[in-house]
Amino acid sequence: LDALDPTRTIQPFEHNQTKLKREWTPSYDPPNGAAVWQKIYRKVEDGLDLRQFNEAEIIMCRALKGLPNCYQLVTQTSTSSELHIPGSDGPANWFATTHMGPTVHDWCQWPVYIGQRRYRHVFQTPINFVRLAFAGLRVLAEIHDLQIVHADLNPGNQCLAARIIVPGAPPTEDRLEVSIDWKALKLIDFGYSIQRKRTPTTLLPLSDGSPRLNALFERVDQAGRAAFTALETRLKGEHRTPVWPTYADACYQRNFWDRHGDRALDELCGLDWREDYWRFGKLLSEIAEHLPREVVEDSPSSVRWAINGLPKELQDWGKEDQVERAAPDCPGRDYRRKLEQALRDLDTGAPDQPVRLLRRDLDPNYRPPPPVGTGKENRQAPGVPRTVGQPARLKRLTRPLFAVGTLAVSASLLVALAHRNESPPAPPPPTASELYAAWRAQTDTVERSAWWQRNEGAPDAQQSAWIAETQRLAELPEVAAEPLFYLGALACSGRAGDRLPRDSAECGRRYAAALTHPQMRATLRDE
Repeated sequence: LDALDPTRTIQPFEHNQTKLKREWTPSYDPPNGAAVWQKIYRKVEDGLDLRQFNEAEIIMCRALKGLPNCYQLVTQTSTSSELHIPGSDGPANWFATTHMGPTVHDWCQWPVYIGQRRYRHVFQTPINFVRLAFAGLRVLAEIHDLQIVHADLNPGNQCLAARIIVPGAPPTEDRLEVSIDWKALKLIDFGYSIQRKRTPTTLLPLSDGSPRLNALFERVDQAGRAAFTALETRLKGEHRTPVWPTYADACYQRNFWDRHGDRALDELCGLDWREDYWRFGKLLSEIAEHLPREVVEDSPSSVRWAINGLPKELQDWGKEDQVERAAPDCPGRDYRRKLEQALRDLDTGAPDQPVRLLRRDLDPNYRPPPPVGTGKENRQAPGVPRTVGQPARLKRLTRPLFAVGTLAVSASLLVALAHRNESPPAPPPPTASELYAAWRAQTDTVERSAWWQRNEGAPDAQQSAWIAETQRLAELPEVAAEPLFYLGALACSGRAGDRLPRDSAECGRRYAAALTHPQMRATLRDE
């Protein structure tokens, strides 16, 4: 729930020498508001000093401003805050960025149900695997166009947003239904990234990189160690105390590299798109191992290439033979074109089924209540003496009597049913126009509420029922084809919009039909 519901507050916690917390901020993106993460890199006792990366990530966030599929900088400060670590050397910059939804790492940990089948995670179907691959290459193209290399593209730094589907009945505690926005894979955590036209200010604490990155960092690290040894020797000869006791204290400090690094950090500008492709290919390869082989083999050739061939091709860009090679033209456009073909081959035209998460799969201590009617909820209360059972002989005597009584009751019921008047026929189901008219009446009421007009508070029972009805009607082609329903459902803050066509030509035809509709209000037509 913390990952899927952005309105929930996440109290401060520590992760990889950073301190984070999340809270809902009504003042950001008014009138909607947004969930915002506050973050600060720390200097820990007997550990590395990573405070330099507070400023480094702020600079990178400014370069990402306006990119729709990357997190955005909300605010920053260079003064102490509640996230500042007491006892550290002076105040450190802290900053806040937008929340982008559950991470790919989260999704890989959650067993899900799609239809009636259980999967280890949501990417265990061919179509969802291809969707992830396509979305990832598309967002990488956006940052590479700005000459930015993420360089730390692990599953925890990629987010795939989803929304909780509001059920028609009151939500239960044992399951969640969500709809995933496959077109909106987001990237976060650019603190260790490289902007190729700008020399980094410090060494990057990266690990588990490609052979190409490791070779590059080895050269920079050796140059830094040589510079630190020369500085240490000179200061000892002058009987002066070094500012940094060890190289580990110096290598993540901007002052060291600016004064003594001899521009060794310029080598890091040699990183390019190949590093991100290698890391993304590694992720896809690990996910592909969990796909059922028989399902993959029965898939079209374009899908088999996406699952078996693409991860290997992406990882080949990080091999050692790429160390000294200049970057060729990025093949991302060709990869995306092939993945689009795979998606067309997989698309059956059926609407996406919601993804269900069961609490019993995620919480080992959860015990659902027994279903009503099983008798288990009416068990004998503790301390109440049980009735002594009947003797076997009495049971044998009562069984025939019980059978005779049952037959008599059944016969009387049959006689009564035979003499009853015939029940009236069931009314015909409502037509599409009747369903639409009832929905329009509900919509007029909802649109006059403060929740709709000013986004104030949570939806009440009537508004929640309207959202559920909108989602239900969006599944009925005869209602969804109604132009004004299409327009109203899309305006439903995205709650039902994912059930409706998003093809640009189809959208244009439906908008044109809505504008000329006789029931279209003049004011709404002007808008």
